[in-house]
Amino acid sequence: MARFFISLISAILGTTLAGQAFAETKPIDLCNQSSFVVDVALGFQTGDGAATKGWFRSNPGTCIEVIKDDVGADRLLLHARPLPLYGAPPDTEATDSRLCIREPDFVIAGATECVRDGQVMANFVYVTPEDNGERQAIAIDEPADYSLASASTAGIQRLLALVGYDVGLVDGLSGSRTQAALDSFLSERDVPRTDGNAVLQALIETAMLPQNRAIPRFCNETFNRLMLAVGAERGSAIETRGWFEMAPGACIKPFDRPIQDGKVYTFAEAVDQFGVAIIANGQQLIWSGNAQLCTKNIEFTIRNHETCEARGMSTSGFREWEIESEFPLVVRFESPLQ
Repeated sequence: MARFFISLISAILGTTLAGQAFAETKPIDLCNQSSFVVDVALGFQTGDGAATKGWFRSNPGTCIEVIKDDVGADRLLLHARPLPLYGAPPDTEATDSRLCIREPDFVIAGATECVRDGQVMANFVYVTPEDNGERQAIAIDEPADYSLASASTAGIQRLLALVGYDVGLVDGLSGSRTQAALDSFLSERDVPRTDGNAVLQALIETAMLPQNRAIPRFCNETFNRLMLAVGAERGSAIETRGWFEMAPGACIKPFDRPIQDGKVYTFAEAVDQFGVAIIANGQQLIWSGNAQLCTKNIEFTIRNHETCEARGMSTSGFREWEIESEFPLVVRFESPLQ
């Protein structure tokens, strides 16, 4: 189980990464072939010095020009982050350099050290643009290997799922469920379907509404039906509740009220159409952690987690998630790597 976000261009993404100098003789485009809206900062390294510039907003399925003229740099670096509505980006060790960024849009000439208020260090990686004839391009993508067209659809699907619509899996294919969900969303708003940017912006604004930010969301990004148990701190105790069914591609909000601080706990297992646990490679297919808490095989609410088996219950390993004030909590369940 993992929250999959693009916090920077790393091995997760399919950009061309390199440490060698790049030949900046043509304009450079940034093409987003992922299903996430990201903000991007560029780094320009010459000798021991570096400068940074940001932010460039990059929507799924689009290319934007980020460099028009020769900036006289030896190496190009890049830092990308998802919008906060997708949840907190994970920690990552993938980095080639630490350079300064700040909010809002910025240009920092001496970016190897942060010397002014509001500047913070961020992870950057080297990128070598691909030559496309008259232009060059840096591509941001993800393991789904979307084309630009399918990335645009996947980006809409991901946002629709986040705000509670049934799109099935985020797969970049505009099937009947995706179209029905989009029609339902647009019917509630005066947004022209033909204006892709307006549709995307309306979805972003909806996802950022207080009622959507405050309550944790859990998204099933596997091909399996999942049964989810959740836990939260209630005073001095942890209260676990289950089970919540999660269809493939669904995002659900099992908590009925905001959780402002503390931790959230999750345990999920894959089941077949008859509710029988799925076994993969000789083991039950589960998404778990180290917090030992009680569950039952029927609907339950439990606050006492001592001697579970002696009381006719099971002990399950729940994963802990920290609540961060800056980001909504979005937990994604993904298929384990084979």
